[in-house]
Amino acid sequence: MVAWRGIASLLMVMILCCLGGAVQTGAGMAKAASTIRLTVWLPDYCAPATQDWFKNTFEPAWSRINPQISIDMVYVDWSVYNQKIATAFAAGTAPDVLQTGASYVPDLVTKNQIRSIDAYLPAWGHKSDFYAGAWEDTVWQGHNYGVPYLAGTDALVYRKSLLKAAGITHPPTTWDELYADAVKLTKKDAGGHTSQLGYQTFTGGTPISYFNQWLILFVNDGGTLATPDGRHVTIDTPEGRAAARFFVKLFQAMTPGGVGLSSKLMAPFAAGKLAMEIQQESVSSEILQYNPKLLGDVGVARPILGPGSRAKRVALVFNDWLAMTTQSKNPDAAWKWIAFATQPSYLAGYNKTCGQVPQNKIAIKVPWVSGNPIYKQFTKNVYPYGQAFPFFPHIVELWEKVGAELGKAAYGQESPEQAIKNAQMEANNLLAGTSTH
Repeated sequence: MVAWRGIASLLMVMILCCLGGAVQTGAGMAKAASTIRLTVWLPDYCAPATQDWFKNTFEPAWSRINPQISIDMVYVDWSVYNQKIATAFAAGTAPDVLQTGASYVPDLVTKNQIRSIDAYLPAWGHKSDFYAGAWEDTVWQGHNYGVPYLAGTDALVYRKSLLKAAGITHPPTTWDELYADAVKLTKKDAGGHTSQLGYQTFTGGTPISYFNQWLILFVNDGGTLATPDGRHVTIDTPEGRAAARFFVKLFQAMTPGGVGLSSKLMAPFAAGKLAMEIQQESVSSEILQYNPKLLGDVGVARPILGPGSRAKRVALVFNDWLAMTTQSKNPDAAWKWIAFATQPSYLAGYNKTCGQVPQNKIAIKVPWVSGNPIYKQFTKNVYPYGQAFPFFPHIVELWEKVGAELGKAAYGQESPEQAIKNAQMEANNLLAGTSTH
């Protein structure tokens, strides 16, 4: 009996050792399988909500399905974004996945820093789920370089009650209606000070702000910023001059009051001191912050038509998107992460942390979008007219050149026509490499 017990004990020890070896071998196999490690860079401008969501919701979901691919999430401040990108690529330490902005496409492509995703799209099959305007922001010279991730779409928002009180039955649909409504909605107190501004034109007084205010008018009148190859600016046209004249007219009618009201756009809008302005989807979260009771009083208009024969309704879309870098040693795994992150549920979850609406026809069906009256109006009245914000090499410098001339016209230092003529000449010199900027 003793001997048998000894033999039995020895057998048990051997079995346990074998089992232990099997378990250890399994762990070793799992560890060996986890050989892929991806680095993902995201701009850090929605913290801490975004980081919390990734840590508590997204990353656990990814790990359950893809245990063999670990992720290093790096949050980069936009203020040092360009510097970090340049440094990382120069050192050969660029991330596998990079969230970047629309205006970066030509620069990143020219420098061979991001990969085309054309080969992955047929099997993926979800390109058509995204609104065309947002997707266009990721395309350069006929090739796709990423998937839209966080978008902002410009639209005319207005206070319904203020328009109704002024006897205005619908939001403006033409330039003439916009001007007439803006003037009618502007009020002054007994001391001659503006107590209510009809339309906000003053957005900081920077060249880019002047350019953006003019650009939406220009494209809605049928204008095209440049030739398809981005080598020649085409703004000294009937559409460009008409847009400049109207921008100056509206600016000069509204700006004195706009300056006096507030440097913060949303506070006067929520307080009933501003009737109309151009805003993006984030207006909803800001309204909820300032005055939640006004959520149902905010209207979102369809794009306004210009007066020209080529006029069309356009809503400019500027979005961040996810790209794979050329330095990634695991492009298939990088694409797998992008495809996972842009699934409707996760795409919506990320956008929610930033107060934006996903530019995806399936993702917008989530309750927090479909049940929000402002978001719902954006998806119905604006997204169908989405068009990519125009971009090509040197676009940022071009904003400055054109905007500076429009600023001179806004303050009467030169005529709108001269401003557009000068702007086109300076912009084309820039694109030709003869600018001293």
